[in-house]
Amino acid sequence: MNFVSSWSGGKDSCYAVMRANQNGFIPKGLLNMMNENGKVSRSHGLPLSVLKQQA
Repeated sequence: MNFVSSWSGGKDSCYAVMRANQNGFIPKGLLNMMNENGKVSRSHGLPLSVLKQQA
């Protein structure tokens, strides 16, 4: 089964996606809220380049 997950870039969202994957779910997308200029995440202040590497 496919799913889309909220992704903050932190350990909790990473763990949730990892556990879902271990249980047979396939991540098809990660949803993240960015600041007004779209370059930094609102949750952890991660730059877009880091989020792309995590994805």
